[in-house]
Amino acid sequence: MNEQDRIHEEKLASIMANAESLKGKEYIDYLLAFLKGRKEEAPADASKQKQKRKQICFHDLTTEECKKLTKTLADENMVYYFNVHGGL
Repeated sequence: MNEQDRIHEEKLASIMANAESLKGKEYIDYLLAFLKGRKEEAPADASKQKQKRKQICFHDLTTEECKKLTKTLADENMVYYFNVHGGL
């Protein structure tokens, strides 16, 4: 592991250790769960689950949700948090 990778890993570990204090964490958690279909109903057709490719996103974002997400991700630590939790 090179120096940049080590620094990156340390930064991620620090962010995740202090995740509860991140402003916007609840919104990111809710949004990712919603997009993945965890907060809402499961996919209507069970046969769709048998498709070769797994569906990752079950819902679309509204314009307002996109604006709020953009504002939340203005904080670099939130970008890391978002990515670690499957946001990208």
